[in-house]
Amino acid sequence: MSKKLYLTTDNLINCIEEKGIAHIISEGMTRAAGKEVNLKIHAIPRGGIPASYLIMKYVDGTNYEFVDNSDDADIIIDDLVDSGSTRTRALSSNPTAKFITLIDKQTDEEYKDKWLVFPWEGSKSNDTSADDIVIRLLEYIGEDPSREGLLETPKRVLKAWDEWFNGYKYTENDITKLLKVFEDGAEGVRDELVIVADIPFQSFCEHHIAAFEGVVSIGYISNGKILGLSKFARLVNVFSHRLQVQERMTSQIAKALVDNLSPDIMVVADKTTHSCMCSRGVRSHGTNTITSSINGKFKENMALRAEFLSLIGRK
Repeated sequence: MSKKLYLTTDNLINCIEEKGIAHIISEGMTRAAGKEVNLKIHAIPRGGIPASYLIMKYVDGTNYEFVDNSDDADIIIDDLVDSGSTRTRALSSNPTAKFITLIDKQTDEEYKDKWLVFPWEGSKSNDTSADDIVIRLLEYIGEDPSREGLLETPKRVLKAWDEWFNGYKYTENDITKLLKVFEDGAEGVRDELVIVADIPFQSFCEHHIAAFEGVVSIGYISNGKILGLSKFARLVNVFSHRLQVQERMTSQIAKALVDNLSPDIMVVADKTTHSCMCSRGVRSHGTNTITSSINGKFKENMALRAEFLSLIGRK
């Protein structure tokens, strides 16, 4: 999971100074004064509001006013640019406005790939920043987050996400350690087909964060090395417990095994049902998606491939 970084007011003051934010706004106010109008500033809800108050403490002059609509603003302020969608949306409807943010994760290298917690969102002992996002989503669908049945839902959702997406905590080095191989025990199985069939998995598609589930079957020919059978299931969990597309997940499993086990290998993700197809959109129930990653002798030897498919019950 992303590493949390708890920002302090000093961190944000440094951002204001390094980016010359106060100076940019002061210049805008000076230009506005020459036209005998106020500089119009819009603060993006929610984070843009405390960010604006912090910034304006360091701005000289009073020739400005806050406006409710970003389309009416000369300057738009937010606390954070993450994906950039808020900035793009604001500037698409008001292209002449200047968008100012304390932190831009797309350009500020030290903040990339981190979950940022601003001082106004909570301290380490009272961090509700992620909870607030779940609450906002509940409000978006028309629910009342304060009703009894939903009071603990934000914490439950975050706990579930920690479990569903714990595959992100594994680095390449962690996977190498996980896939510790043995030569002892591989005697006599060189060139023999080893199959671990129907490993169950559940994942979430990155397009809708909707569940998809099925089984992965792995067949490999030993190159003088074997892997503990439980490690295949653990590897499947590493890559399935991330936002995925089925095709990528299949290739990632195959690559990890090829890199660490050095076999000739075939990986099949089979009997996979995508809820984004059956619960929304086309609502196509009973549709299975099959993907495969084929390497080495499996590509060259049709009889070997047929044996594999027959043994896992996929003809």
